[in-house]
Amino acid sequence: MKRTIVIAVSVLILAVIWFYLDDKEQNQERDKSTGVQSPADAGDKPPAVSDRALPSNKASKRGVTNEDLKVLALTEEDLKTMFDAPVEFYGQVLDQQDNPVKGANISCSWPFMGPQENPRKRLTETDGRFEVKNLKAIAIKILINPPEGYELLPGENEKSVDFIQIADPPDRIKRHEYYKALPHQMKSEAFIAEAYKPDKNKPMIFRVERLEK
Repeated sequence: MKRTIVIAVSVLILAVIWFYLDDKEQNQERDKSTGVQSPADAGDKPPAVSDRALPSNKASKRGVTNEDLKVLALTEEDLKTMFDAPVEFYGQVLDQQDNPVKGANISCSWPFMGPQENPRKRLTETDGRFEVKNLKAIAIKILINPPEGYELLPGENEKSVDFIQIADPPDRIKRHEYYKALPHQMKSEAFIAEAYKPDKNKPMIFRVERLEK
């Protein structure tokens, strides 16, 4: 089971990197063939860079190699470490006027991340806050079920299906030039994004709308 997950995640990461870099290269080629100018070609001077930065800029144009993909792929040992990342998550439910919402039903799950227990259930306190701890996972999902008299604000439905990454990717991946070139959304899809940083004083905010009586 673990080996299957390792293979699946590694293939996902490599596919994301290939897709993004190939698409970027095709766009550049299309711009050249159609005569589209970049801001620098059009006369806008790019910001100055130091000589030390030039080698990495040149390297980024050489194309991704099999060796690069090997470095970027998560190993079985990487995933074992990431599966064991301790969850410490702080959230708060507020209405459209920033008032805390008590009694919102919180469900925390960690799908596709190894053995799945029943989702953790929480109710928000008087100040609208909740915590999720005593759990290990690469990433979690938080679903907010508003109490009577409230509904989710537009956009919060989409937010509730997003992964919140708990585990940091290995340093060798974070240091790699192609990792730095990937947009955050693609990193999140492959579970190699920067991890959520817990701060009890700065909880993640979830919005609901108080209905008119």
